[in-house]
Amino acid sequence: MGKIMKKSEARILLYLENADPIFCFTYYISHKLGMDYIYLVRLLKSMCLRRWVLKHKRSNKAFYRLSSSAPLTTAKKIMEG
Repeated sequence: MGKIMKKSEARILLYLENADPIFCFTYYISHKLGMDYIYLVRLLKSMCLRRWVLKHKRSNKAFYRLSSSAPLTTAKKIMEG
């Protein structure tokens, strides 16, 4: 892995794990998690580069889903403690 996961990245991963796919676009994630939209976009971009999430564009909206290599156990540990 190499890079330490931020708490906000852990929140995003856990949200994407549990959310209905129609609610996994950037504006809704920002609203639901109470994060700044620009900050969320930057985090998602870095998470895409690390191949933790996958991005899909449909009708001018970017939808995100977890990849198979997403470190969910690390995210759960970060959110617990």
